[in-house]
Amino acid sequence: MTNELQQYLAQLSKAAGFTLDELETNRQGRLHPTQVARVQRQAKVWPIAALVFALIVLAGGLTGAGLYYDDCRKPLARLDRNAVVMILGATVFVSGLLFVNAGFTLRRHRRRTQSYLAGTVRRLQGVVQKRAVVGRNSQQHWLELEGNRVHLNRTAWKLVTDATTYRVYLVGPELVSLEPVIKS
Repeated sequence: MTNELQQYLAQLSKAAGFTLDELETNRQGRLHPTQVARVQRQAKVWPIAALVFALIVLAGGLTGAGLYYDDCRKPLARLDRNAVVMILGATVFVSGLLFVNAGFTLRRHRRRTQSYLAGTVRRLQGVVQKRAVVGRNSQQHWLELEGNRVHLNRTAWKLVTDATTYRVYLVGPELVSLEPVIKS
């Protein structure tokens, strides 16, 4: 392997979030243990974070309703009573949505973790076409390869050369590593 190719692979791996050791294991059709550990760590953190956020919103809404109620004259006027009910209703509604989101997040991460634990890496090889949609508040960057859309972050996407042959390693639809194919 040439020095230029080694430097390019080092840059690409850093940008796309994999190591050269992980790439070597992916070439053999397997996942590297650090890739599995990374996904297992993420599967624990995100659902807990979503649940904690839902609890904070619930506690904040209940506290706000309680403080509003304490600040009102007794007996409560109709307007004050309606305000307390609206605060409580909005709190329960938003918290409920956040709890449902936490449940979906947990389920999505469980499925993702199971596909990683299966350890099977799918390999695609072919000429890539770079695609991007850039809006005011969001950006999406992906490669089209053999009828598949492979999402990348912006930095890695910039490093990929359009209309060049690449080998892409996936678990489900998710990129785990990639490399250019050098023809001898």
